[in-house]
Amino acid sequence: MSGKKAHSTPLPVVAALAAAAALTTIGMQQTAVAGEKSDIAAFICSEHQDSIGQITTLAQRPAPIGPEASKLLDLVKPHMLRNENILLPPLTLMPLMAEVDAAQSMRWALPLIDRIRYQQPQNFREQQKIALQLNALTTAAQEANDPEAVDVAKRIAATILEDDEVIQPTLLLIGQHLRAKPHVGM
Repeated sequence: MSGKKAHSTPLPVVAALAAAAALTTIGMQQTAVAGEKSDIAAFICSEHQDSIGQITTLAQRPAPIGPEASKLLDLVKPHMLRNENILLPPLTLMPLMAEVDAAQSMRWALPLIDRIRYQQPQNFREQQKIALQLNALTTAAQEANDPEAVDVAKRIAATILEDDEVIQPTLLLIGQHLRAKPHVGM
């Protein structure tokens, strides 16, 4: 499904940003043991907050940029919030999985990973809507000769791409790995 998303997404900047997004440092706020706090998710959450702040700033501008940015904000905020609530917690398993075998304490991530898999069609539809709105914002910014707004649209595209094309598939692989462990999988 991941390959389909990359090819059917109408946003021209997404393909150009794929390599850069794949190299983005991944961080999170929880550790592999459910309920413990760490700063692992801090980078991604901060990136999301920065993106929402940039779109909010653009939304305060006059037409044509402001209205297009407002529409984008209405799409991006719930998408990023859902990603933070569902994608980030299981991703905290990565450092521990690289050092030791999966343990029973990692079982908490399986329901979230199942939810990620179940919500893939919805996530894909959201991504398409966001891509279309990013195109509209980019077009408005280019017509208004506003390189800052074009740059914001490109950065938002990279953030969305990172969540949907790097983090989500990684989590699905984590789920497969956990399920393969006889003492963890359900």
